[in-house]
Amino acid sequence: MKAALLACVLASGSCAQHPAYSIGVATGAMGFGACEIDEVKVGDCAIVGAATGLFFGILTAVLYHFTDPNAHVLKLDDETVGSGGELHLHTFTPPPPVPLAADAGVPMPDAVEAPPPDAAAQPALPDAAAP
Repeated sequence: MKAALLACVLASGSCAQHPAYSIGVATGAMGFGACEIDEVKVGDCAIVGAATGLFFGILTAVLYHFTDPNAHVLKLDDETVGSGGELHLHTFTPPPPVPLAADAGVPMPDAVEAPPPDAAAQPALPDAAAP
């Protein structure tokens, strides 16, 4: 148990630098563990764990090879961070061409009168004769 914990602690430092290895190991462990829960032979579970680890590791490696891994990083400059640390994000979405109505085009239902206060305290019971 201590060896597994030590391996996890040492491997966690390289997760951000080597995501394909990290995802491959994690999915392989999950595949092996899920198979082992079903009480299947250990050899079969090893094949399942290896297959899932290889598949998702290779998939991640291919995705990181052909895409920009830094494309999702939010670049903060002096304009986006205020003096108090709050974010000022700018949008390029133009305002709607026509001002929206107060009800946004949804028809409002007719006003329903509220029951008297003493009747509201007692919930109405359904009639036994009603279908």
